[in-house]
Formats: sequence, structure tokens, C-alpha cells
Amino acid sequence: MQTNDINILITDDIEDNRLILKTICKKLGNINIFEAVNGLEATQIVDSNEIDIVLMDVMMPVMDGFEATKIIKSVENPPYLLIITAVADKETEEKFTALGIDGYVRKPIDKEGLKSRLDGLRNSCLIKKGIKTGMSAKKPLSKQVDKCRNFKTYFYIENEEDAMNLGLWLTDYKARYDANITFAFEDSLAAIYKICKICIQKQSHLTIVIEEDFENIYITFIPSNSLNCMEVGEKLSDSVKQNLLCETTLLYLTVVISEDVKSIVTGALKAKEDVIKEKISVSEEDVKILRRSHTEKVSAKEFVEDYLESASMDEIYDLRDIEDKWKELISDVAHAKTKESLTALVEGAIDEYARVVNRIYEFSAIGYALSSLCAFLRSVDEQRMTEMAPKLAMLLEHILDDLSNWRNTIFVAKDTPDIHYLDSSLLSSCMQIDAILSEKIASSDDDEDELELF
Repeated sequence: MQTNDINILITDDIEDNRLILKTICKKLGNINIFEAVNGLEATQIVDSNEIDIVLMDVMMPVMDGFEATKIIKSVENPPYLLIITAVADKETEEKFTALGIDGYVRKPIDKEGLKSRLDGLRNSCLIKKGIKTGMSAKKPLSKQVDKCRNFKTYFYIENEEDAMNLGLWLTDYKARYDANITFAFEDSLAAIYKICKICIQKQSHLTIVIEEDFENIYITFIPSNSLNCMEVGEKLSDSVKQNLLCETTLLYLTVVISEDVKSIVTGALKAKEDVIKEKISVSEEDVKILRRSHTEKVSAKEFVEDYLESASMDEIYDLRDIEDKWKELISDVAHAKTKESLTALVEGAIDEYARVVNRIYEFSAIGYALSSLCAFLRSVDEQRMTEMAPKLAMLLEHILDDLSNWRNTIFVAKDTPDIHYLDSSLLSSCMQIDAILSEKIASSDDDEDELELF
């Protein structure tokens, strides 16, 4: 018979610590609590009972938490196991991680953070038991939604490496929805990273809880100390603040993952889109790139100062070197007129440039444009390549000049009021090259003046 009850084993040699943990666990509901005062007793309880979750201290008599964890995690169907300890060195954490633990919680305990983590593990246990949880009937942790899917993802941010791992996870998440991703998502990535960076600078560990439904993800930020979250929220852009809720010690952010891409846009980008539509048809993904609107302009000086706090200029120096290689390979394309020479340019320069740019959140639109350019250059057949080589070389040199000027303007001269000035125009230039190569636009020399290269 299936039951919604979850069995939790609390292992700690100090009674007051067990009392605190019991209080937190009881708030979850449908919980049966077992207690052990040392590691040996914990292994015996796990051996004789169907324990779902173990909370394990490290420093205990008779058998410590490490040995007990090693034994418990070696059984055929091990329970979830969270290490709860005041031992905060990296080496100890890595030793436990190697044993396959499901979390490492430092004392003093962040009660809300631990409760959220236990709630997520509880739902995982129910799924393993074959109990369908569906959409949660209980109120989610986030205060920005009444009902969402009944599981959670957790991240513990202590340093830049942790923030990078979170960024990689979010990037993978984005890839799953790439067909209809929104720029609200892209802007939110930058905001999430900024919140992490502020907490790291303030020496505040950060627990992040991610919940989701089928249209949005809901992120709760739980700092480990009395960091003023209202002040943190004020440092974020206005576009992000629309989906942000700040309390004194907590931040809630809703990230939109789908929206109607047919929404009306205004201003210069709309005018640009109309011009392009007269010449070629564009995909909805391209349209979303063109529609990207940065309501808050960021100056080059401001961006570079902020960028240098979390990264080095090595990547930017890489761009300069790639530009030199790009220029050299363009000459080969113009003279050799072969698909092989074009492939060498794509693989040896353009794709490399896109990879570097894509590592900088703020310039994902430029990275997207270059990645798209690589995709359709790879598809050009040998005959078309021979016909178009001189003109193609000229157009690619125009794009190279644009990128070189862009890099110098932002990272050297630092004299533009808007670091995104190239985003949409570069994409339109790449799209027009695609149109010419696929003969959507006439390629005669008379049309050369109509190309809007920037």
C-alpha cells in the first residue's frame, strides 16, 4: 500500500541540534522522524527501516558522519542524504560529494533554505514510490505563484565557480526551450549572475531554489546572513524589476520562458524589421533578436568596470587575435574560391569568435548572429561558392570591420553610451548574406548599394 508518509532519520550527537532539525522537518507534514546519536546507530536504523532521507552530522562519537555516509550510500537503494555540519572546509565537502551525498548544509542552519530543500527531496521520494505529485496543491516557496510543478532544484552559491555552474545549468535549461525563448530570459540570466556576485562580494552564501510551471520559472534567493535584499533589488535593471519581488531577507524572481513573439514593437528596430521583410523572410527566432530592446542603456565605461570585477580581459584579447586570423582567411576565400577555403574561415575564425562572445551574457545577440552566419556558410555548395567568392569575401570583411570597431569602441575607447548598438544591425547583415547566397536577393553588383551592412 502506497503512503504519502516520508521517513526522515536525524543523526546528531547533540540533543538541541536534533530538536531544531525535528522542528524544521515537522513543518513539511506527513513526516515520520527517527533519531540517531552517532553514525553506527544511523547505519543500524537505515538497515532495519525504510528510511527516505537522512540528515547527517559529521563530528560524532563511536562512528563519524563520513564512515556512516559511506556505508549508507553503498546499500542497494540508498536514501537521500544531506550532510549538516559546521565543518566548512572545501576538502571535507569534496570527500562527501564523492560518496554521492545529495546536499551539504552548513551550520548555523538556514531554516527556510533547509525546509525548501527537504520539501524538494520529499517530492522526489514520492515520485520514487510511484505517487503522482503533479502540480503542487501546497503553496510553493516563491510568493510570485500560487501553484507550480511539485519539484524543486537547488543551488548553493559560495564563490564564482558555483555561480558559473548555475550559469551553465541555466544555459542548458535555455537550450531545452530554444525554439521559443524570450529575451526576458536573457536579461534575467544577467540579473541572476549579478545577485550572485553581490552576495559573494558581501561574503554571504546564497541558497537558490528553482521552481517551475510550463510557462515560467520561479527563483527564490536566500542569503545566509542579514544581507538587505531590498538594496540588492535596487541594483537590478528596470526590465528585471517588473518580475522581481523583494523582502528584507529574500528575493523572488519570475523568469518568462515563453511569450507571444507577434507582439508589436516600435521605434528604429521596427523600422529595420520592415525593411528586411521586404527583401527576405525571417524566422521567428531572428525576429526576436531584432526585437530585442534594451530599455536601460549601459555605457561601455560602466560595463567594462563591472565586467572586470568578475572576469579578465583575456577573452577580449582573444577576439583581437581571431580578427587577425579572420582577415588572413578572407583573402584565401577571395582567391581560392573553394568550399574548403570557406570552411577554414568558418571553423578557424568566425565560429571561434562566436564562442568567445557567447561566453559574455550581455552579447548573446551578437553571438547568435555569428552562430547563424556559420550555419548557413557551412551549407553553401561548391558551385555557389565559386560564383560568389569575391562578393562573399567583401561582405565578410565588412562584418569583420564592424566587429573590430565594436570591440575597440567598447573595450578600448569605452566611448559608447549603449553597448548593444551593434546587436540588431549585425544580425540583419548576416541575414542578408544568407539571402544573397540562397538567391533570395539578387546578387548583381547593382544591388550592392542596397546592402545595409553596419
